[in-house]
Amino acid sequence: VGYVQAEGGPTLNAALLAADLVDELDLTISPRTVGGAGPRLTSGGEPITAGFTIGHLLVDAEHFVFGRWLRART
Repeated sequence: VGYVQAEGGPTLNAALLAADLVDELDLTISPRTVGGAGPRLTSGGEPITAGFTIGHLLVDAEHFVFGRWLRART
């Protein structure tokens, strides 16, 4: 069994979700705010709703939150 770890931008993320190829999502939440009109996690594809369950969360000494989310398949 193989896997691919993709660290793409919003367009690649949208394409992978649309092709039902995302089994896990790793997100880092920063304790800082940044302004601007940046795109969402996905952008440019059809609207998609994908459910995830928490795999684990880790908070470091600088208050960054590292999350591993697993695709909830029904």
